[in-house]
Amino acid sequence: MTVKIFFQTLPYLFLRLVVYFVFGLILLFFLSMMGGMGFLVLKVFKEVAAAPLIFIAIFTVPILIALTRFFQRYALYLVRGGHIVVITELVRKGKLPQGENQISYGKDKIAKHFGGASVLFIVDNMVRKAVKQVLNWLTSADGCLGQIPGMNLVLSVIKRVLRIAGNYIDEAVLSYIVSHEEEKNVWKTAADGVILYAQSWKSLLITAVFVSLVVMCIWLAVFGVSLFLLLIPVSTYGGEIAARITTSPQAQQGLKVLFGFIALALSQTIANFVKWITVDPLATVSMIVSYNKAIDGAQPSYDLYTQLSRVSRSFRQMTERAKQLQPTA
Repeated sequence: MTVKIFFQTLPYLFLRLVVYFVFGLILLFFLSMMGGMGFLVLKVFKEVAAAPLIFIAIFTVPILIALTRFFQRYALYLVRGGHIVVITELVRKGKLPQGENQISYGKDKIAKHFGGASVLFIVDNMVRKAVKQVLNWLTSADGCLGQIPGMNLVLSVIKRVLRIAGNYIDEAVLSYIVSHEEEKNVWKTAADGVILYAQSWKSLLITAVFVSLVVMCIWLAVFGVSLFLLLIPVSTYGGEIAARITTSPQAQQGLKVLFGFIALALSQTIANFVKWITVDPLATVSMIVSYNKAIDGAQPSYDLYTQLSRVSRSFRQMTERAKQLQPTA
């Protein structure tokens, strides 16, 4: 079912590809700017250019990470939310309404239910934090997992794996929100979705572990292959290129370091690109399918509201916002 729905939502995969291609051009422009800055520093400082070049190389990586996170958290929100809408519709009903365009359908549903990407971002951000806090509680010494004999030995490994899976669980909770259009109080629906996750998390554990391992393995494989392929020309021609640019040994060494950092940054970008385009959608579909199966027929246990409010500040904020939207008598 997961693979079938994955291929049924190919229009959204192509849309992701286009959006990420534009993002790739932005990153390429940024790297070109940093390369030009390095060349200018080399011409100005000459023999003592090694330290400034290394500083530029180190400075490049966090900016790339910041640009990536900004793009992922803001520019892709409507695309991501619309994709979740379409996946949810296919999971629950097996098909979209007759004659509906996937992308338009998802966008319209998000606009109708959340009002736009900004509200979707706020809701998802709070759900994401609540899921992580609840997950930390479930895997703590006082939580459900910590009460199992002998689990302390593997608790740290399980926490790390589940932390990766937590990135997709919030999308499963979002699928619960968009599937309850009749509920006008989006914060109450979000809180109910987190409650249902807390009730069903053990049945989601196998899927979560599998998704996490697949995500980690594919990312590491793509990153390793990309870095290896990029370091070959750097090691082969890097010294020759540096020698043509400057005669200073220190500056040449600085240029080699800069080339290495560029290869590292490009490898990370390529690995993230492959992950975002193919792995993330597949993992999202898998978690949404498993989540909907796990909660099928279940009702939120209101006894958990008080308990989760104690262990999760974000969940408590959701319940407070839900109360504010409740109609008064």
